[in-house]
Amino acid sequence: MKRNKINWRVPKGVEPTELDKKVLEFQAKGHLCPPRNLIKTPEQIEGIRKSGIINTGVLDLVAKEIRAGMSTLEIDKLVYEYTCDHGAIPACLGYEGFPKSCCTSVNEVVCHGIPSEYEILEEGDIINVDCTTILNGYYADASRMFIIGETSPEKKKLVDVAVAILGGRMESGALTGWAVAMVAVIFLRVLLNATKSYLQTRTDIALRNRLRYNLFNVLLHVRNEGGARHHSGDVLNRMQEDVRQVASVLAVSIPDLFGTLLQFAAAFGFLVYLDVRLAFLVVVIIPLGLAVGKYVAARIRHLTLDIRSSDSRVQSHLQESFQHLTLLQTLEYAGASSDTLGDLQTGLYGKEMRRARFSILSRIFVALAFSGGHAVAFLWGVWGISAGTVTYGMMTAFLQLVGQIQRPLVDMSSQLPAVIHATASIDRLMELEALPREEEGEPVLLAGPAGVRFEGVSFAYASRGDSGQYPRPGYGRWILDGFSHDFRPGSRTAIVGPTGVGKSTLIRLMLALLRPQKGSVTVYSLGSSHASGSGYGSVTDCDAPEHEVSYAASPATRCNLVYVPQGNTLFSGTIRENLMMGNPEATDEQLTSALHTAAADFVFDLPAGLDTQCFESGAGLSEGQAQRIAIARALLRPGSILLLDEFSSALDAETESVLLERLTLELPNHTMIFITHREKIIDYCDSILRLS
Repeated sequence: MKRNKINWRVPKGVEPTELDKKVLEFQAKGHLCPPRNLIKTPEQIEGIRKSGIINTGVLDLVAKEIRAGMSTLEIDKLVYEYTCDHGAIPACLGYEGFPKSCCTSVNEVVCHGIPSEYEILEEGDIINVDCTTILNGYYADASRMFIIGETSPEKKKLVDVAVAILGGRMESGALTGWAVAMVAVIFLRVLLNATKSYLQTRTDIALRNRLRYNLFNVLLHVRNEGGARHHSGDVLNRMQEDVRQVASVLAVSIPDLFGTLLQFAAAFGFLVYLDVRLAFLVVVIIPLGLAVGKYVAARIRHLTLDIRSSDSRVQSHLQESFQHLTLLQTLEYAGASSDTLGDLQTGLYGKEMRRARFSILSRIFVALAFSGGHAVAFLWGVWGISAGTVTYGMMTAFLQLVGQIQRPLVDMSSQLPAVIHATASIDRLMELEALPREEEGEPVLLAGPAGVRFEGVSFAYASRGDSGQYPRPGYGRWILDGFSHDFRPGSRTAIVGPTGVGKSTLIRLMLALLRPQKGSVTVYSLGSSHASGSGYGSVTDCDAPEHEVSYAASPATRCNLVYVPQGNTLFSGTIRENLMMGNPEATDEQLTSALHTAAADFVFDLPAGLDTQCFESGAGLSEGQAQRIAIARALLRPGSILLLDEFSSALDAETESVLLERLTLELPNHTMIFITHREKIIDYCDSILRLS
């Protein structure tokens, strides 16, 4: 016989009780026994008893107050208030995310029904109220079945049998039969519900991740047209809330809808079998109410779009405020920022309440239609009974079938708001999906020093919402108008000029982040070889010693340029992880060399060296240290054209000199383009491009 773990142990110095002896005897025979600490002390038993008194009092209160026309949410309120008033805690509230203080399971719902303001008790309903109470750490759990008013004989018999079983008033054989049947049904229902819940959750998460992943990839390759079409907070809101809404409908609501339709079809088929005229009369009445609510549904969709937009503005404000928290504090603008958030949330609240009112109105129309169906069935039954063509049993069956037809439609109507919200979310996600993308293609890495040539380039930024058609009267000034310049391979050029003359625009045009409306931007190299376009480092020999290989600036030529923007551009993670973004295959020797060239040798003096943690936006490092690490990251890129935009703005004069000397000495064949206002950098350049 297999030996089980020894769980039951009598403490040393304690005389074994009769129970101890009996359990130890079973354990010695190899049986699995529970631990001894399951035995409750008199103090524990008293604590459980006191908790049970409150738990019973809750159900007694529900028995006193429950009635037709009462919502299950009102029952939940009674449970919560009574429990809290007696110094206890509703155990259900917040348990693994459960939102209410008790479970209210109406009719066919076996267990764990969630109270709702929209679930109204009707004459003949059967409801189970299940509540658990915590008092001083001790739990008490009980449920009670209630019949609302008068119900059908079948439902009454079901409840009577259940009560008889629980009260021990049935014969042994009958008790066993009913118990087995009930356990089988409950087990099957629980198993099916658990399986459904698991599959829906799995599908929901998978869909959410897939949608978010695809959108993220779209946004990473969106074509830059001079300004973001959507605020980053708005984009994040869409990727979180709208994706969640769409995934939930696809994974949960639509499968439930198919099950609901099957239930409706079965009940309707049986009703047709009994009386085809009544069946179609009942079904025709329902669409009348739904048709009335069509306008309301359209209004709800419009309001949902407006709400999602307002919610995005709230998130955008929060994001910007946290990004610039230090500035808000130093400007003493925190109070005004809080007021702005309050105004945004007030507007959002008003829109959500308007949607709620329309939703309630829609449900009223649906409920009226369903009530009309019941009324028609009832009047038919009364007329049939008086005429002698219908029995009371047949009338009861019809009324039950009408309920079985209308219940699925009620379920569908409850899912309608989620579907409407999802359609609005789909529209918002499609806006992101429709954003113009950069052209795709294999990277073209030119061999040897490369240069950039501008020929007759004109560029102007589009205003928000502009179609992007150029030129147009009244559109605004050109940032660049007929600009031409050749940044020759191996040259060092300083671009200087006042703010707003197009210095950073030139950089974006070189990187193909922007496209000129007139003229051309070309990336080229001179020498005996050029890239074949099949990938980094692939070259083909040419006969001419000074053969020029050129390509129009595009995302494919971006690999030839190494860009260092101004400011702190580090990501959360280690210094090593930030550097590897420049070249994921870089060795430690290459990392060390890049850091040395960038005058960032201080990294090796840090306690964790390359594995030093950088927080959001490089927090934990000085601005100058972050700039030098960013330069080192850029130097790991394969390109030979360095674009340096105020790259040393946070450096002291001595460190700046060291950095410039190392760049010029260790990268003699690189083309360097500096955007700067600093004279020292200009001294290291062989040409100056002044913009005005």
